[in-house]
Order: sequence, then structure tokens, then C-alpha cells
Amino acid sequence: MTLLAPRAPVAGNRSDSSVGWLSNARWAPAAAVTGWLAWAYFHLRPAARVTSAAHPAAAYGLWSYGHVAYSDVIALYYAFHLGNHALPYVHTPVEYPVLTGMFMWLAAWAPGVQAYFLASSLGLLASALGTVYFLHRINWRLAWSFALCPLLLVYGLLNWDLLAIFFMVAGWAQFRARRYAGAGILLSLGVWAKFFPLIVLFFCVIALLRDPRDRVHARRMVLWSGVVTLVVNAPLAVANLGNWSHFFVFNARRGGGGGILYELRLASMLPIAVVDLLSGALVVLAVALLVPRVLRGGSPIAASAITFAVLLLVNKVISPQYILWLFVLAVIAEWPVWSLVLMSVAGLVNYADAMMTLYLSRTHSPSFSWFFQTLYPWNRALRNVTVAAGLGQALARSPQPVPTSDTGQDPSPSPPPHEVVAP
Repeated sequence: MTLLAPRAPVAGNRSDSSVGWLSNARWAPAAAVTGWLAWAYFHLRPAARVTSAAHPAAAYGLWSYGHVAYSDVIALYYAFHLGNHALPYVHTPVEYPVLTGMFMWLAAWAPGVQAYFLASSLGLLASALGTVYFLHRINWRLAWSFALCPLLLVYGLLNWDLLAIFFMVAGWAQFRARRYAGAGILLSLGVWAKFFPLIVLFFCVIALLRDPRDRVHARRMVLWSGVVTLVVNAPLAVANLGNWSHFFVFNARRGGGGGILYELRLASMLPIAVVDLLSGALVVLAVALLVPRVLRGGSPIAASAITFAVLLLVNKVISPQYILWLFVLAVIAEWPVWSLVLMSVAGLVNYADAMMTLYLSRTHSPSFSWFFQTLYPWNRALRNVTVAAGLGQALARSPQPVPTSDTGQDPSPSPPPHEVVAP
């Protein structure tokens, strides 16, 4: 007995044949992603005169801001002295979780900053292609939504986010396929690349607590994520605890200036520690309210997208590329197309805003004060309104259970009661 097969395309029906091509041509979204990142690579690659200057770090900063071509991948090559091949977390502190630090260290074995940037770009391209692969396994529409995202052009090579996004999406695909050990491993790897996948890992474990029969799988996910955490972190923590813990200390001490609460702080004059506590409490409150929703059958990825949107609104540090994380989570959670379009526009505006701010401040331009006081608040408001609008529609949706199957694909619909199925 098998379920009814999908309806075959009608001969001559261009609409059906187009949908069939879009859903089956896995290479097409992969080609689109490759195009975005190739474009980004050739735009961001610094000129030889910049990398060979007497003070390449200073020359790169001025060149990159003026050409709207800044990338942390290159800037931190100089800041972390990666060309000296010092082992991150052992010989030098790094402000990122350990997998990102090791990624940049491995890429730095390529000779020179240009080769290092090429190696880093190829690694991030592989991560993006892996993301497309797993999104396509879930639903071809998700793969296309990600592949057509213009934010990949400006944020794909800005930082190392695509590495952690790959682990997060792969872990979610494994969870949907009921491969819970693999999900725990991949999501934990994502945590130690960027930390944000911790939200998805948490809600996936909560979802497995709905049914007593699934609690053994919850324990398996927690066990495997714990094993990965120890394997990845313990050797470096033992070798140099101070350098290893720098990621946590650095982010705890970072100043405010990102979310809504930190903008309001200028008027309320609250101590920064109080605003830190308030923002953390709001995120914890959001999680506490979403846990019962997930336990009642709501999707853990929908809860993760909502939580990250709240974090993006109130967190003390908002890097421009964080909007790419919300875009990916919104794609998987199947937010409406208008919210994805609005996020893309806000993300592009936020990028241009960041580059202009950095350039005007670095060149000590007299226009900086005017820009910062006139245009900058409107650009930030666009981002906050975009996030809030997406958050509002997500909260308004009723909880939907996550369909799973042993293959990781969306399961075929069950036939109505008493319907005869073909043998």
C-alpha cells in the first residue's frame, strides 16, 4: 500500500512544467548563491597596493570604507595577526566561538592576505551551498528563497556567519528527519561557530518533551551536543583558559548602542548595566512564553525565529549582518514573502548606513554629525520596524506542528478517511 502519487504535470501546461523545473533543478539555486558570493568576492577583494602598503591595516580600513567593500574577514586578518599562524585560544585571544577561530586560522595558512581571503571565501561558499542543499531537502521553495536573497551579496563574506548558518540549517533538517543525534551534533557545532543556533537547539529539545516516548530522543540530543561541546572546547580551555574565555568576557563587556533599549537609554539615562539586565529579561520572558506554545505543538523553528527577532530588537550589540540570520530563520519558519522583501531592503539600507558611518568617522568628515543625527536614526528605525513587523505577524500565527519523515522531505499528505489507495 502506498499513498496516492502526486498529480503528474499536464502535457503542454507551462505552469506545471515551470514548477517542476524549479523544484527539481537543485543546481539552479546553488548557481544563484555562487553568483552572489562570486560577485561579493571580486568586489571585496582589496587592491594589491592596499595589501602591500607600509601599514596595510590602516590602508585597508580607509580603502574598504571608501569603496563600500569592508569585510571583517580581511580586517581581522590584521587585527588578530593571522599571518603569524598563532593558534587561536592558545597563543592569542579571539572574540568569536572556537570553530570560527579555527576556521580563520586554517584559512590563514594560505600565503598572504589575498590567498587567505580566497580560501575563506571558498569555505563560506561551501557553507552556503550546503545550506542550499539542506533547504532543498526540506522544501525547494526554501532553497530558492535563500538563493535569491540579495543580503548574500553584502553579508555573505562580511563575517563568518554562513559557517554557523550551515550548521543550523543542517541540524534543523536532521531534526525534521528524526535523526536526533545528528541534529544535536550539527546544532552544537553551529553554537560553537556563532552561538545563535543555541536558540534552535533549545526549542528542538523542548519539542521532544511533548511526548514521553520522545524524551529519550531529547536526552540523546542533549548528550551529543554536550559531547561536541566538550570535544571542541575542552582542549583549548585546558591549554589557556584566559584566552579561551575571552569570547565570553569580551561580549559581556561590550558597550551598548544596538537595540531599541539602548537608543532609549540616551533619553532615560539609565546605567548601561540596568539596560543590559532589562534586555536579557525581555529575551528570557519571550522564551518562557514560547515554551508552552512549542509544548502544545508549535514549531520549534517558528519559536526560534520569534526569539531571535526579540533579541534583534533589544540586544545591546546589533551587527548589520544579524539581519541575514533573521532572514534565514524567517525562510525556514515560512514567514510571508512581504516580510522577506522588507528584510532585504532594510538589510541593504543598514549595510550602506554602516559603511557611510565608518567612512565619515574615519575621514573626520564635517558631514559626520549631520549624517549621524539626520539619516542614521531613520535607517535604524527602518530596521526596527522591519523586525517588529515580522515579529508581529509571526506571533499572530497559530502554532503549527512540524511535519517530519524518515527522509527529511515534507511527507506526502495522508489520504482522507476511507479513501481507497492504490496497492
